[in-house]
Amino acid sequence: MKNNEWYDLGEKIRDTVQSAIDSQDFNQLNKTINNAVNSALDGVRTGIQSTNRTRQHSERRHEHSRDTRTVVRSNAASHNVVSRRPSGYDNGIYARRPSGCVAGPVLTSVGFSFMGLFAVLTISFLLAGIFSFGQAAVGFLVTTAIMAVLALGCFGAGMRGVGILQRIKRFRRYIQLIGERGYCEISELVSKTGKSKAFVLKDLKMMIQNGMFLDGHIDDQQTCLIVTKDAYGQYQKAQEELRRKREEDMAIASKKSESKASEECRKILEEGNAYIRHIHECNEAIPGEEISGKLTRLEEIMKRIFSQVERSPEIAPELHKFMNYYLPTTSKLIDAYQELDNQPIAGENIASTKREIEDTLDTINSAFEKLLDRFFQDTAWDISSDISVMKTMLAQEGLTETDFIMKKDKVSASADSE
Repeated sequence: MKNNEWYDLGEKIRDTVQSAIDSQDFNQLNKTINNAVNSALDGVRTGIQSTNRTRQHSERRHEHSRDTRTVVRSNAASHNVVSRRPSGYDNGIYARRPSGCVAGPVLTSVGFSFMGLFAVLTISFLLAGIFSFGQAAVGFLVTTAIMAVLALGCFGAGMRGVGILQRIKRFRRYIQLIGERGYCEISELVSKTGKSKAFVLKDLKMMIQNGMFLDGHIDDQQTCLIVTKDAYGQYQKAQEELRRKREEDMAIASKKSESKASEECRKILEEGNAYIRHIHECNEAIPGEEISGKLTRLEEIMKRIFSQVERSPEIAPELHKFMNYYLPTTSKLIDAYQELDNQPIAGENIASTKREIEDTLDTINSAFEKLLDRFFQDTAWDISSDISVMKTMLAQEGLTETDFIMKKDKVSASADSE
């Protein structure tokens, strides 16, 4: 519908409303406006049908022209003339009819057309309501609100159509930038379209989802748009090779780590057993019962420590300070005690030093016991957690001792009351 027709419709509705207000006869007002609106809608439908016929005729002419160009290219090839490479549309890379190529123009034209219609009606009914009284004024104002909502809805539809048309325009721009390539860096599209990376990524994903890129994919790092099957196949192979190489590197690193840990554990066990044998030999050589008891206890604790290391090699790294400082120092103290004990004459200084070494052995035994206890800390936590869970489950099922006592008390109280 043309602008002058919209104007004539508005004038007709305004005259009808003014006539009803002047005569205070609103019986024919609704019928007259309905007839005018239906007439306008018929005009809009006729215009849309005419537009569709024109577009179909244009498409037929385009198909005829394309067929003619195909024949020309075929003739040129038969005469050894090099023709242009087929475009992405011909290769099945891009959709010939992008999503929204019909809905976009229809929503735009119909949305804005009906928006104008309902806007005129909104103004007309508003004026009628202002100059009316009583129930007629209320009816006009309610109709005005309905017309306003319809106008806003049509405006939204029109803007939706504009958005679709803009997306199709960007799609064609992306195709132009990609050219004959099977992929394109997204950073290139960002720089040449002036849009943000987030916008371009969202735009491309929407186009892929709508089937505009027939074989389109975004790489895992979201840095590249892939538009052909061949390019995507190569990308998948490269990713698979990269994953395989990463897994191999991790497996090699794990084996090296395990081998290193195993070697470290073996070395620790060998050194530990050597210290145990040395302590045992010293204990055999020293006659005193008190010192013998301390050394026996030390030997037993050390056997348990290294036995735990053998069962759990992962704790071997925690023994560096134990192996590099505590055991050598302990061994020196025991050697010094044995040397002092072998002296033929034991003076006060020798006796005092021997007592100090004995007291130190008590401290060492206590420290080594704490170290052994630390190795079982995780196990103790797991057991404690299991016990806590078990208690909770038993309590929920009413199977704890407290629950039995409470139930027994309730039964006894019930019996007493009877």
